[in-house]
Amino acid sequence: MEEIKKNEPKWCASVAQSEKEKCKSTHVDLTDESKERPIGKAAAKTERKGKRKAEQVMDGIVLLGDNINKIVEVTEERKEREKVIEAQLEISRLNLQAAQM
Repeated sequence: MEEIKKNEPKWCASVAQSEKEKCKSTHVDLTDESKERPIGKAAAKTERKGKRKAEQVMDGIVLLGDNINKIVEVTEERKEREKVIEAQLEISRLNLQAAQM
């Protein structure tokens, strides 16, 4: 019975289609070098455990320093704004007192 099915056109078309799909799913384009490869399993595990390269640690320190500087700048700007707001409130109070007299 198997020999009868393998020679039928419907069966041949089905086998040919599955072979095409199999080939498409395993196709990998190795000519495109612009894409970076993902890190490997061992490298990812090492990175998770904290055994990173010194360059990565230094990059992290630089980013942390930049973030701290931004926080300091924002804090200073906030203090200056609060001083201006306090001065405006004081002026408004004095104007109100003058208007009430």
